[in-house]
Amino acid sequence: MTENERIALSLLRSFDYAVLRRVAPRVYDVFGHVPDYYNTLFPPDGSRNAPCAAPWDHSPMLEFFLEEAETFFESGEAGAIVSGIWEEDGMEPANCALMAYAIRLDEAQLLVVRLLREEHARQTDILRKARLQLLENRQLSLNLAMFKEKSQIDGLTSTLNRATFMDLLQDEIKRS
Repeated sequence: MTENERIALSLLRSFDYAVLRRVAPRVYDVFGHVPDYYNTLFPPDGSRNAPCAAPWDHSPMLEFFLEEAETFFESGEAGAIVSGIWEEDGMEPANCALMAYAIRLDEAQLLVVRLLREEHARQTDILRKARLQLLENRQLSLNLAMFKEKSQIDGLTSTLNRATFMDLLQDEIKRS
Protein backbone atom coordinates (compact mmCIF):
# COMPACT_ATOMS: atom_id res chain seq x y z
CA MET A 1 0.00 0.00 0.00
CA THR A 2 1.41 3.39 -0.97
CA GLU A 3 1.85 6.26 1.46
CA ASN A 4 -0.98 8.19 -0.26
CA GLU A 5 -3.34 5.22 0.13
CA ARG A 6 -2.45 4.97 3.84
CA ILE A 7 -3.13 8.68 4.30
CA ALA A 8 -6.45 8.42 2.45
CA LEU A 9 -7.55 5.43 4.54
CA SER A 10 -6.54 7.19 7.78
CA LEU A 11 -8.55 10.21 6.72
CA LEU A 12 -11.60 8.08 5.91
CA ARG A 13 -11.31 6.34 9.27
CA SER A 14 -11.10 9.67 11.12
CA PHE A 15 -14.38 10.70 9.43
CA ASP A 16 -16.01 7.44 10.60
CA TYR A 17 -15.98 5.74 7.19
CA ALA A 18 -15.53 1.98 6.88
CA VAL A 19 -14.52 0.88 3.38
CA LEU A 20 -15.18 -2.59 1.96
CA ARG A 21 -13.84 -3.55 -1.47
CA ARG A 22 -15.99 -5.85 -3.61
CA VAL A 23 -14.06 -8.93 -4.75
CA ALA A 24 -16.99 -10.92 -6.16
CA PRO A 25 -20.78 -10.80 -5.90
CA ARG A 26 -21.63 -10.53 -2.18
CA VAL A 27 -17.97 -11.03 -1.26
CA TYR A 28 -16.13 -8.05 0.21
CA ASP A 29 -12.79 -7.41 1.92
CA VAL A 30 -12.33 -4.77 4.57
CA PHE A 31 -10.06 -2.13 3.11
CA GLY A 32 -7.71 -0.67 5.71
CA HIS A 33 -8.64 -0.18 9.35
CA VAL A 34 -12.23 0.36 10.42
CA PRO A 35 -13.47 3.04 12.83
CA ASP A 36 -14.30 2.00 16.41
CA TYR A 37 -18.09 2.06 15.91
CA TYR A 38 -17.80 -0.55 13.14
CA ASN A 39 -16.53 -3.31 15.44
CA THR A 40 -19.22 -2.43 17.99
CA LEU A 41 -22.08 -2.66 15.49
CA PHE A 42 -20.66 -5.49 13.40
CA PRO A 43 -18.73 -8.05 15.50
CA PRO A 44 -15.32 -9.08 14.16
CA ASP A 45 -15.06 -12.30 12.17
CA GLY A 46 -14.63 -15.28 14.51
CA SER A 47 -11.28 -17.01 14.54
CA ARG A 48 -9.34 -14.37 12.60
CA ASN A 49 -10.58 -11.54 14.86
CA ALA A 50 -10.55 -9.41 11.70
CA PRO A 51 -13.13 -6.68 11.04
CA CYS A 52 -16.46 -8.02 9.81
CA ALA A 53 -16.43 -8.40 6.00
CA ALA A 54 -20.21 -9.06 5.88
CA PRO A 55 -21.84 -6.35 8.05
CA TRP A 56 -25.19 -6.98 6.33
CA ASP A 57 -25.40 -10.23 8.32
CA HIS A 58 -25.90 -8.01 11.40
CA SER A 59 -28.04 -5.23 9.89
CA PRO A 60 -31.34 -5.76 8.01
CA MET A 61 -31.12 -2.25 6.53
CA LEU A 62 -27.61 -2.86 5.24
CA GLU A 63 -28.78 -6.21 3.82
CA PHE A 64 -31.52 -4.34 1.96
CA PHE A 65 -29.02 -1.77 0.61
CA LEU A 66 -26.58 -4.52 -0.42
CA GLU A 67 -29.17 -5.82 -2.89
CA GLU A 68 -29.29 -2.37 -4.54
CA ALA A 69 -25.49 -2.08 -4.43
CA GLU A 70 -25.03 -5.48 -6.10
CA THR A 71 -27.47 -4.49 -8.87
CA PHE A 72 -25.59 -1.18 -9.28
CA PHE A 73 -22.21 -2.93 -9.51
CA GLU A 74 -23.49 -5.53 -11.97
CA SER A 75 -24.92 -2.78 -14.20
CA GLY A 76 -21.45 -1.36 -14.80
CA GLU A 77 -22.66 2.21 -14.22
CA ALA A 78 -20.15 4.80 -13.08
CA GLY A 79 -20.66 6.95 -10.01
CA ALA A 80 -22.36 6.04 -6.76
CA ILE A 81 -25.65 5.26 -5.09
CA VAL A 82 -26.54 6.20 -1.53
CA SER A 83 -28.76 4.57 1.03
CA GLY A 84 -31.05 6.54 3.24
CA ILE A 85 -30.16 7.21 6.85
CA TRP A 86 -31.03 4.42 9.25
CA GLU A 87 -30.51 3.71 12.92
CA GLU A 88 -29.39 0.34 14.20
CA ASP A 89 -31.69 -1.20 16.81
CA GLY A 90 -30.59 -1.33 20.42
CA MET A 91 -28.06 1.48 20.15
CA GLU A 92 -28.17 5.12 21.22
CA PRO A 93 -29.20 7.33 18.26
CA ALA A 94 -26.00 9.38 18.53
CA ASN A 95 -23.95 6.22 17.99
CA CYS A 96 -25.96 4.30 15.42
CA ALA A 97 -27.20 6.62 12.66
CA LEU A 98 -25.62 5.21 9.51
CA MET A 99 -25.52 5.78 5.78
CA ALA A 100 -24.02 3.54 3.11
CA TYR A 101 -22.61 4.27 -0.34
CA ALA A 102 -21.90 1.96 -3.24
CA ILE A 103 -19.16 3.60 -5.29
CA ARG A 104 -17.43 2.64 -8.51
CA LEU A 105 -13.98 4.24 -8.84
CA ASP A 106 -12.32 3.14 -12.06
CA GLU A 107 -12.21 -0.65 -11.66
CA ALA A 108 -12.73 -0.62 -7.88
CA GLN A 109 -16.17 -1.31 -6.47
CA LEU A 110 -16.48 -0.05 -2.91
CA LEU A 111 -19.12 -0.27 -0.24
CA VAL A 112 -18.67 2.54 2.29
CA VAL A 113 -20.48 2.58 5.64
CA ARG A 114 -20.50 5.93 7.40
CA LEU A 115 -21.47 6.90 10.92
CA LEU A 116 -23.42 10.15 11.00
CA ARG A 117 -22.99 11.93 14.29
CA GLU A 118 -23.20 15.68 13.80
CA GLU A 119 -25.02 15.38 10.48
CA HIS A 120 -27.74 13.19 11.99
CA ALA A 121 -28.20 15.52 14.95
CA ARG A 122 -28.33 18.54 12.62
CA GLN A 123 -30.84 16.89 10.26
CA THR A 124 -32.98 15.73 13.18
CA ASP A 125 -32.96 19.28 14.55
CA ILE A 126 -33.96 20.71 11.14
CA LEU A 127 -36.82 18.21 10.86
CA ARG A 128 -37.97 18.98 14.41
CA LYS A 129 -38.00 22.73 13.66
CA ALA A 130 -39.85 22.16 10.36
CA ARG A 131 -42.46 20.06 12.17
CA LEU A 132 -42.98 22.77 14.81
CA GLN A 133 -43.28 25.41 12.07
CA LEU A 134 -45.81 23.27 10.22
CA LEU A 135 -47.89 22.81 13.36
CA GLU A 136 -47.72 26.55 14.08
CA ASN A 137 -48.76 27.38 10.50
CA ARG A 138 -51.67 24.95 10.74
CA GLN A 139 -52.85 26.62 13.96
CA LEU A 140 -52.51 30.07 12.38
CA SER A 141 -54.59 28.91 9.40
CA LEU A 142 -57.30 27.61 11.71
CA ASN A 143 -57.25 30.87 13.69
CA LEU A 144 -57.45 32.89 10.48
CA ALA A 145 -60.48 30.93 9.28
CA MET A 146 -62.18 31.35 12.67
CA PHE A 147 -61.50 35.10 12.83
CA LYS A 148 -62.59 35.57 9.22
CA GLU A 149 -65.90 33.87 10.00
CA LYS A 150 -66.31 35.93 13.19
CA SER A 151 -65.64 39.14 11.29
CA GLN A 152 -68.42 38.34 8.79
CA ILE A 153 -71.18 37.46 11.25
CA ASP A 154 -72.86 39.84 13.67
CA GLY A 155 -72.52 38.48 17.19
CA LEU A 156 -75.92 39.71 18.34
CA THR A 157 -78.13 38.64 15.42
CA SER A 158 -75.98 35.79 14.02
CA THR A 159 -76.54 37.16 10.52
CA LEU A 160 -74.08 38.53 7.99
CA ASN A 161 -72.85 41.99 8.96
CA ARG A 162 -73.20 45.00 6.68
CA ALA A 163 -69.63 44.85 5.25
CA THR A 164 -69.98 41.16 4.32
CA PHE A 165 -73.41 41.78 2.84
CA MET A 166 -72.01 44.65 0.71
CA ASP A 167 -69.11 42.46 -0.50
CA LEU A 168 -71.52 39.69 -1.51
CA LEU A 169 -73.77 42.24 -3.21
CA GLN A 170 -70.83 43.61 -5.24
CA ASP A 171 -69.88 40.05 -6.27
CA GLU A 172 -73.45 39.35 -7.41
CA ILE A 173 -73.58 42.63 -9.37
CA LYS A 174 -70.32 41.74 -11.17
CA ARG A 175 -71.55 38.20 -11.86
CA SER A 176 -74.87 39.39 -13.36
